[in-house]
Amino acid sequence: MKSLIDQLYSGEIYPAEQIIPAAPNYRALSNEIGEERERLKKLLNKEDSDRLQELNDKYLEICSMNCYAGFSCGLKLGAMLLIEILGDKEVVGK
Repeated sequence: MKSLIDQLYSGEIYPAEQIIPAAPNYRALSNEIGEERERLKKLLNKEDSDRLQELNDKYLEICSMNCYAGFSCGLKLGAMLLIEILGDKEVVGK
């Protein structure tokens, strides 16, 4: 089995595509949003439909930035915890 470093380097691990919220209503809410977006697109003229798509694209970009920030923060926190645990002589010796 390849190391995590090798998997990350070769693109076999891509966390942004693997994270699926475990909240029970996630899929239902996601489907509702998609259905409502499609209903709005049908009601709007071409110009307004394009504006709605642009707004949605910007919203997805913001969501992606938030996900990245959360991932980065969690990874750093995990690394700092590991450093603290491994550096604590009292804990390691027990």
